[in-house]
Amino acid sequence: MFCKTGVALVKRTGDTTNINSLYSSATGLSLDGATGKIDVAASTAGSYWIKYQYTDKTTGCSDTTGVGIKINALPAAVTISYGNTVFCKTGVALLKRTGDTTNINSLYSSATGLSLDASTGKIDVAASTAGSYWIKYQYTDKTTSCSDTTGVGIKINALPTAVTISYGNTVFCKTGVALVKRTGDTTNINSLYSSATGLSLDASTGKIDVAASTAGSYWIKYQYTDKTTSCSDTTGVGIKINALPTAVTISYGNTVFCKTGVALVKRTGDTTNINSLYSSATGLSLDGATGKIDVAASTAGSYWIKYQYTDKTTSCSDTTGVGIKINALPAAVTISYGNTVFCKTGVALVKRTGDTTNINSLYSSTTGLSLDGATGKIDVAASTAGSYWIKYQYTNKTTSCSDTTGVGIKINALPAAVTISYGNTVFCKTGVALVKRTGDTTNINSLYSSATGLSLDGATGKIDVAASTAGSYWIKYQYTDKTTSC
Repeated sequence: MFCKTGVALVKRTGDTTNINSLYSSATGLSLDGATGKIDVAASTAGSYWIKYQYTDKTTGCSDTTGVGIKINALPAAVTISYGNTVFCKTGVALLKRTGDTTNINSLYSSATGLSLDASTGKIDVAASTAGSYWIKYQYTDKTTSCSDTTGVGIKINALPTAVTISYGNTVFCKTGVALVKRTGDTTNINSLYSSATGLSLDASTGKIDVAASTAGSYWIKYQYTDKTTSCSDTTGVGIKINALPTAVTISYGNTVFCKTGVALVKRTGDTTNINSLYSSATGLSLDGATGKIDVAASTAGSYWIKYQYTDKTTSCSDTTGVGIKINALPAAVTISYGNTVFCKTGVALVKRTGDTTNINSLYSSTTGLSLDGATGKIDVAASTAGSYWIKYQYTNKTTSCSDTTGVGIKINALPAAVTISYGNTVFCKTGVALVKRTGDTTNINSLYSSATGLSLDGATGKIDVAASTAGSYWIKYQYTDKTTSC
């Protein structure tokens, strides 16, 4: 029994030294009549009787014998393919057979390096060595055991050299951007970055717009492809984006201040889980922890106060701020009244020292002092005796900033009233006239005076009428408190 392939050579047994041979058979068998050689492959499948006639060369006598053979057809042609002939070194490749495969046994084989399943033809491309391979497929008819072969060539290209990616950190606050860093050979590759919805990712550069992304955890997949072979591999990295703290705003009640006192910050928003940091330019006396401004200690000018608030849990921070202006106080002005101690008589006018060209003035004191609030003039006579502090507030007309100064004065009461008389008011030019005082004279110094012509003792008030010139006179009596000199 033969399969329809190759040739079959005859073997003779017996004395063949002096004979001529002739082989014959039915049509369909490709038989060499002289040698008995059968071209099995060229013959038609079927059963044949090969007749062999051998003739003695000397006598011309011949005899015949023969043998029966059967030629079985090869199985119907089957072809194989793997979808592609060029593969990247990843995954598996499954065989596809075309033809009648219902009654055949299969056997696949190839060179060392190809991870090939001999019974199924499945190729583990990832486990194979990169290179070119011929896969031989031998398929055998289960009934006749006749087999044929076919095959297919494939090429496995290596994956690009491993590349890894990172972003410096794996946890980010939702602000700014994050740039990718690649480690490995990136000279001949095309890149593609991808991730889940919510991450603002540049697919070609890997740049992440963190500020524009939604807070959450993401896996960034990086596919890098060899420009020559189009083979790609993937890697990736996980990141987390934490939300910024809830917005907080700050204010100081006003935006324009005069250089005096302090200003306390007011925060609006959720401040329950944040750390605070305040900062500004040199010149502003600012408490970095509380935001309190010592306006009086600051230099006049305009400032931006930056407020950075940081979530205690995530350490993510955001910033806001507010602008303020500090106006200088007006140039220092001092006041005085010539003296600080007055007797309760007449008026006292204020004297100002300093730049008073662009200021409004306001004077004030306690009840009892007759003080003009606009001019600072004191009606001493109309005031109650006592000690007073006169407060002077002067305000810059442009900035409305004011400062204060003041001065202390004391008003002493006049001595208790004393009256004088000489018994009469009309005298004859003879003798003397002695003065009589009515009132409290226990603690006073006395001084008498009058016009020329009257012979008057200035210390005692005694008039030498006889020595005086006849006429009318006014005798002035000044009495002074020895303690206050009033």
